Amino acid sequence: MTVLPYRLVTANRVHAEVLAVLHSDCFDEAWGVNSFATALETPGTSGFLAVREDGAEPIGFVLFRIGGGEAEILSIATHPTARGQGVARTLLNKSLMVLSEQDAKVLFLEVGADNLGAIALYKTFGFRETGRRKAYYRRGDGTRMDALVMALDMPGAAPKTVSE
Repeated sequence: MTVLPYRLVTANRVHAEVLAVLHSDCFDEAWGVNSFATALETPGTSGFLAVREDGAEPIGFVLFRIGGGEAEILSIATHPTARGQGVARTLLNKSLMVLSEQDAKVLFLEVGADNLGAIALYKTFGFRETGRRKAYYRRGDGTRMDALVMALDMPGAAPKTVSE
């Protein structure tokens, strides 16, 4: 597989339609344009879009928010044709840098229990499972999948105890 170079662009409201299309290419339950526009206008919410250098084709994104020292990855995705090229790792690294600068103490995310590639990636960053949401995601075939709630204690933060 040839890895094409890409760059990160700060996501804002003008990217809402592109984000919605990319989200629908990656997930069964896609967010609409209005969901992205509203999220990007919400204080404390930021994100990045990964675009190919050869024509600026969008290949991935991350959207996150911070408040009160806690942060959450709202959504992170890599287009199926760009998986395995480090896009999600790059997006997550950039998010961690930004959130660390904003004094986030802990970062949360949710991931489908069947998304083994993403779970493995998150574990390489030090995320740990802190809970489970039963039948949280609806798949295209109508079945339901649990979501794992994962947390990462940010560098410089005291370890946080999470009760189940």
